[in-house]
Amino acid sequence: MFATEMAEMKIELEPTNQAPARTRTRLTELKEEMGSRFEDVALVLSELVSNSVRHAVDGAVEVSVRTYASSIRLEVTDGGPCFKKDDPRGDGLGLKIVDKVARSWGIESDGRCTVWVEMELDEP
Repeated sequence: MFATEMAEMKIELEPTNQAPARTRTRLTELKEEMGSRFEDVALVLSELVSNSVRHAVDGAVEVSVRTYASSIRLEVTDGGPCFKKDDPRGDGLGLKIVDKVARSWGIESDGRCTVWVEMELDEP
């Protein structure tokens, strides 16, 4: 279970090639709260947003970043088909990077596909 939320950022993006860069730009608002994990978070979000842009069927890509006392939770949601962790919807390196950097991650579907990632706030 998470401790008290410290900071939050939510953005809605059009699924264009500029979406990953826009996410990184907005993420700088939370740079201080993320400390040494900022670059890892920026990389993971860039990969997840790029995947969403590539696979989104319709609608916006939604990004949520929440920091807590000792952890960070990222969520990227799109209108594309969901997938299983062991059967990704592409053959790129994005989810391999996520798997390496994250404490845990998964996929949820409620008519849209959400990939969530949990990371330690301090590097392990």
